[in-house]
Amino acid sequence: MLELALLLTLAAVATKFLGCGLGALNLGWRGAAQVGIGMVPRGEVGIVVAQLGLALGVVSENVFAVVLFMAVATTMIAPPLIRPLFGRG
Repeated sequence: MLELALLLTLAAVATKFLGCGLGALNLGWRGAAQVGIGMVPRGEVGIVVAQLGLALGVVSENVFAVVLFMAVATTMIAPPLIRPLFGRG
């Protein structure tokens, strides 16, 4: 289950960074990276949807745990990645 959680977290970071970053390329590479990393956190929405799925019985406790891990991890990963992108220079 930990492997699935890590894989899902990696996919979540990569897809937000690439999808949003590519859409912002007109801002330049730094601006695109800022937008891409800035969109990585997805905590509250993922947790709410997973909780609804768990309550309705369509999501197992294992899947809920994986989604919860991903939501918390992406929320914690973003700030250290954002800081150098918005630093001076």
